Amino acid sequence: MLSLVLYLSGYALISYEDLRIRKFSALYLGLILVGSVVKWDESTLTSAVVNSTLLLLIFLLSFIYFKLLRKEIDLKTVVGLGDIFILIVSTPIFLPIIFMSILVISLLSSIIFGLTSVNPEIPFAGIFSLATIAFLITQSIIGFE
Repeated sequence: MLSLVLYLSGYALISYEDLRIRKFSALYLGLILVGSVVKWDESTLTSAVVNSTLLLLIFLLSFIYFKLLRKEIDLKTVVGLGDIFILIVSTPIFLPIIFMSILVISLLSSIIFGLTSVNPEIPFAGIFSLATIAFLITQSIIGFE
């Protein structure tokens, strides 16, 4: 239960600040990390390794795509450090299929946000946090892992 409170607090603060001012404090990532430490077990380690490997593959393929095919776009200006760090600290929390589902939902929501917003900056960390909060609450109500 403590880990859930820490997760929800960290993600809520990140979503609020990222959606409002497009940046957030690293202390909020710390809340999520502490929640992972409180909940730590063998499945947490397995999830962290598998999800980190999947993220590394996604980052590598994205880097190759932008370097070879979209040379006019600098990946550093498109993806912020906060977007990367929130994904990294979230790796131990969920089983890989759930983590990838949240990631896909967040990416699709970000695309919709980008197409409908007049602001060119997409608050991915905030959108990812909202999707994660929705899943954590649903998970706690239904009671599945």
